[in-house]
Amino acid sequence: VFVTLGYLLAPLVACFFIGDIVTAKLFFVVWLFLGLALIFFVILFFISYKNKKTAIGLVEDAPRKQITFLKEIHLWKRIGNFILPILFLTFFLNIMDAFYWTIGPLLSERLGMDGERGLFMTTFLLPPLIVGWFVGKITKRLGKKHTAFFSLILGSLFLITFIFIKNPILLILVNFVASFFLTMSFPAINGAYADYMSETPKAEKEIATMVDSFTNLGYIIGPIAAGFSSQYLGYTESFALLGCFGVVVGFILIVVTPKKINIKVGNLLR
Repeated sequence: VFVTLGYLLAPLVACFFIGDIVTAKLFFVVWLFLGLALIFFVILFFISYKNKKTAIGLVEDAPRKQITFLKEIHLWKRIGNFILPILFLTFFLNIMDAFYWTIGPLLSERLGMDGERGLFMTTFLLPPLIVGWFVGKITKRLGKKHTAFFSLILGSLFLITFIFIKNPILLILVNFVASFFLTMSFPAINGAYADYMSETPKAEKEIATMVDSFTNLGYIIGPIAAGFSSQYLGYTESFALLGCFGVVVGFILIVVTPKKINIKVGNLLR
């Protein structure tokens, strides 16, 4: 929710300072926000350090021995065998997110009036402000993995309809619904990762690193795929193609993902 709020406010601030041309004052504002970020970082660092010192003696963590690089790779492989479908979902969701950021603004420029152009990316960013407050109730009923898979499928189905929609207002509304369902997948699957880390705390670092790796890989592949598809197919056609892949990926993951995932690292971390 707060990440999305930042993405909504930052373009408004940037547009206010850019105006018609980029001037030096824009870079001053950038450094101002970077300075504020540094100040908050330092404050939070000392607060967390103080809390950690206070907690010493109350909670005693089992020490973890140092492992070699080759054993670390073997550990990645072993953990990956358990959560590979979930990691692939993370990879694909971030491809979709990068897809939006790459050609979404280009598509919005072709929608017609100024208000319509601004609303396309706005309706993409609004759902995370809403979904985060109630998605937990849905995951309790359906489960985290199934919520993520079915949300991906539903959102992708709405993306497919982009190719048939000619009215800009209708496209913006459908975009909001598609983004609404796709957004539900992110907190649902992150909740699943949190469960795995709490169940296997000694493998927390490896799980977090693998999630980051698949996230970054999605942001590498996403812009490349968006660029190629938009060049040869067009913008709405590219989103429709992305939706087709999303439906296929969603159904495959439902079939291949075990109902219960128990990560076992054996004696690799002992």
